Amino acid sequence: MTRFALLIACLLVLAFGYWSFIPQRHVPYFRVATLRARVTLRLHPGRGFATLPELWARWGRFASFRESGRSRPALPLLQRMIRPSAHAVYLGRAQYRHRLWQTIQENILIVGRSRSGKSGWLAKVVIRFGGAVVSATTKPDLFLRTSGLRATRGRLVHSFDPQRIGGPRTRSTLRFDPIPGCEDPSVAMRRGTAFTDAVRTKGTEGDNFWTEQASVQMPALFCAAALGGRDLYAPYHWVIGGDTREAERILRAHGRRTWAESIGQMRGAADKTAATVRMVLVAALKFLEDPAIAECVLPAPGEGFDIGEFLRTQGSLYLMADPRSEVSPVAPVFACLVNEIHWAACQLAGSMRGERIDPPLLLQLDEVAKICPLPVPALLADSGGRGIMMLIACQGLAQIEERWGKPATRMVLDTSNQLYVSGIQDPETLKMVSDLCGPATWRARGSEDGRTADFPVATDAMIRRLPKRHALILRADLAPVITHLPMVWHDWRYRWVRLRRREVARLAPAAPWLATASPRVPTALQPVTVPDLPAAASRTGELASVGAGRAHRNGNGHRSGRKSAYPWDAQ
Repeated sequence: MTRFALLIACLLVLAFGYWSFIPQRHVPYFRVATLRARVTLRLHPGRGFATLPELWARWGRFASFRESGRSRPALPLLQRMIRPSAHAVYLGRAQYRHRLWQTIQENILIVGRSRSGKSGWLAKVVIRFGGAVVSATTKPDLFLRTSGLRATRGRLVHSFDPQRIGGPRTRSTLRFDPIPGCEDPSVAMRRGTAFTDAVRTKGTEGDNFWTEQASVQMPALFCAAALGGRDLYAPYHWVIGGDTREAERILRAHGRRTWAESIGQMRGAADKTAATVRMVLVAALKFLEDPAIAECVLPAPGEGFDIGEFLRTQGSLYLMADPRSEVSPVAPVFACLVNEIHWAACQLAGSMRGERIDPPLLLQLDEVAKICPLPVPALLADSGGRGIMMLIACQGLAQIEERWGKPATRMVLDTSNQLYVSGIQDPETLKMVSDLCGPATWRARGSEDGRTADFPVATDAMIRRLPKRHALILRADLAPVITHLPMVWHDWRYRWVRLRRREVARLAPAAPWLATASPRVPTALQPVTVPDLPAAASRTGELASVGAGRAHRNGNGHRSGRKSAYPWDAQ
């Protein structure tokens, strides 16, 4: 009896080994259940997916190192060899626990429904990214899980939460006034267009026409306010009151007659065109009606946000807004601020080695269509080559298509790698992903002459029913890969700071002007000057060694100096 049981056990082991490692000739009868079992056991998913040699050659640590000289040319060779996180993003583990890395010069689009594990993976990316990070989300969870780790090594953490959705722990530590600097027409056009493009005009006849008309008049209003020494309330009062004579006088006095005539059309006959354009302008500035939110654009003197210093010191900026409406009321402010950071990073990159900003910049945008409606399709095409990595997260491609249209959605897919998390239920998305995975050739069942046929590598049901916290990755011309997404709460760094109750950064104490009514005095952003560029790499090293002879606390409340608060600070 014992020998019989041993024989049965051996046969089962052999059968399992054959099923696990020997390629099958025919299509499995139960493809969904078979895929789920193989992925759960960390085996090769099946025919058509990337093989182990391909993972090593195109997805592994060595593959990212081959591209590191191009993505981060200023980084020393030794650091590029021993620290893949300095020039690549960790995507998770594929079959046989093979690690997947992607170079920072490639963008990522992650699609997944709520509670599918996106936030846990995004937090993992944020804490390991070796550069400045801008995170725009609808919940404070990313701030609460990553700000403590991002605050180490002298890096400052900024929070921008005008609607106070995170409570006292995420209170805003900066304010942003878009008016100063708009004396320059190019700056006025860039910031004014960012405000008007963030407004939804869907449902009106010729919606794009009204947005374009508003994008002509908003820069003129911003320029008049800057030349007149006014704050953002001035353009709002000019628009809401329909009296733009003061703005016209300011523009004419400074030789901007064309812009003066443009905004003068709002005082003309009350026709449909003027009324609709005025509606768009009012919608872009309506958040000023809420005094609590209006404070975010009324900084006190000397409290300007230095974008150049933020990029050089690898800082972290967390933007949080409530997405209950189709577009958040602070979406124009967020879009303008992030657009300015992107523009400043591009200017810095143009004067650096390899025309890439170093340290790099990560723009992690969740629910981008609602809280930070940047021109994502246009920015994705040019960001990777400048050292700017964009990570777009959404619950479905329908959100992108509704905001920018179907052609723009195809542009997003063409310029970014795609991660589709388990649980997607949109039939069109599932059908598109299945088509992109392509076909695989199998031997037809019942065929005695070895006849073959093509079958989809991954059917709609296989993609939808992936195991929990798994994702299907489509990257350029490579075969599809299924990865297990790493969660931040499994990272030893996060566990360490949570054990010490330092997972949340201690933001700088609120200044007196945060608790009182702020004066309407504009303050400009600190300029990004060319002489600052050569010090970009050395500045980071200086910040890491500040206070080497004496212990002190930085602006986020963490100790630094000879005795490190974290074990990895000494690495």
